[in-house]
Amino acid sequence: MKRRPDEREPLAPGVLTALLLIAFVGGAVWLEAKARQHGKASRAGEARAEAALAQRAREYADAVLATGATAPTDDRVLAIADEMGVEVREIHRTPDLSVVLHDAQGHGPGPLPAVVTRCHRITFRYPAVATPAAQVELLPTCPTVTAIPTPSRSGS
Repeated sequence: MKRRPDEREPLAPGVLTALLLIAFVGGAVWLEAKARQHGKASRAGEARAEAALAQRAREYADAVLATGATAPTDDRVLAIADEMGVEVREIHRTPDLSVVLHDAQGHGPGPLPAVVTRCHRITFRYPAVATPAAQVELLPTCPTVTAIPTPSRSGS
């Protein structure tokens, strides 16, 4: 019996298995490459976010020093933080003014970006003879939130 040209025999089970295996391995290799690419982009985004947080802490320190006061009040310290969009977790005044800032920065693509959260301790030194200075230090962990009064606002 002659076959028509459009009729074909079904693929042998071995050939079908080989094709499925090749497709599976190809898919796995593609997923691995995408995961590496995403990981590299995520690490780069995290590094940029950490740099932005450190820069914001430095800018906060400069803003407090720019007030010119040798001992800015808690309200002033909190108001500057509010203006800059950072959260003050602690304020200490002995032996020097020390402020712990909490800040977060999102990074990464998509509707749910990853978030980097860091805390910095800024110690302000107001020597009698030299220029005031601030030391910014990244903390290994963020302290828990303490009750700090919100700055008083005029007209509220």
